[in-house]
Amino acid sequence: WVQFLGSVDHKDLPKVYTNALFTVVPSIQESFGMVAIESLACGTPVIASDAGGLPEIVTANCGLIFPAGNINTLAKNMKKLLEDDKLRDRLTKGAIEQARQFSWEKTVEKLEKVYLQHQ
Repeated sequence: WVQFLGSVDHKDLPKVYTNALFTVVPSIQESFGMVAIESLACGTPVIASDAGGLPEIVTANCGLIFPAGNINTLAKNMKKLLEDDKLRDRLTKGAIEQARQFSWEKTVEKLEKVYLQHQ
């Protein structure tokens, strides 16, 4: 059920994400979470730690969050997604929509609003 792929060529990432049931991002420290966004953009739910910006990316409509370093909760979340097809399907449907919130266009719009508020 689990594969540790090591380094994957960037051009192969969409295939890897698309073929996965879910992606695990068990970071202890994380500034942004590009892996999570890439996975979501491929329609793959994410199980991520609550480190850094991950909880802003991985919301209840596209994945599950666990306390950083808590392997018991991580394992429970993995088991839950493996066994609950309805939950996994719901999160899969929300994944691409959530990833759209992090497009370059959306990012520029948000940044522009911040700048305009501080003029």
